[in-house]
Amino acid sequence: MATQASGTKDLKKKRVGGGARPRADLPAQDEYSTEFNKHGQKLGEKGRRTREALTNAARQLLRESSPLDLSAVAISRQAEVSSASFYMYFNSVRDMLYQMNEAISEEIAELVPFLTRKWDDEDPAADALKFVKKFQEIWSQHREVLMFRNMEADLGNPQFDKLWRATLRPLVARIGDKIKEQAQTKGKFISVLDSRSRAVVLTSALERIAACDVRVINEELGMDRVQNSLADMIVKAIYCVE
Repeated sequence: MATQASGTKDLKKKRVGGGARPRADLPAQDEYSTEFNKHGQKLGEKGRRTREALTNAARQLLRESSPLDLSAVAISRQAEVSSASFYMYFNSVRDMLYQMNEAISEEIAELVPFLTRKWDDEDPAADALKFVKKFQEIWSQHREVLMFRNMEADLGNPQFDKLWRATLRPLVARIGDKIKEQAQTKGKFISVLDSRSRAVVLTSALERIAACDVRVINEELGMDRVQNSLADMIVKAIYCVE
């Protein structure tokens, strides 16, 4: 699987909110959804606005300060609601960010059909570039939340690690399938493991670049140049260009 793009290995003994990380602060899958609060009550307009205000506040604080300083109190204050309101919707800060990442995972999953359809053999680079841009658009919209996911996965949180892997696995699988399919059209054999390994490398590069500050890339190289390089790398890997 791709390498997590967070650069937080030196934070192993630090936790969001301080202290040891609780293992029971994340909900079981489908325990409750964004349409209901923790007590199973369906959210009305006010409830949806409050929940959205809390998640927006968390995003803002993640942009402005270290994720290690994030707390339910700080988020509630930023959202201008009570801390009690926070716990109507989330078990913890980590639970909130987990749910936010689950929603982003669904957005990333929407890229799979783009990889499934046949690309233009005359200009596969154009299709590859569209894929690169779509992937980076999602990261640009949710960078601080995805970075939190990767940080937690790097620090050994099994729930976030599992979510990270589950999010990227369909992309890796489909890119790997595409590599294998193109090899077969040229009379070449490539094993599933080898094709998936190449797909992991490509996905790692995609996520690593997407996690970088766009301003830095533009200052150093230019985003268009980097995106075209990524697209070129994908085409060469898929179409078995030596």
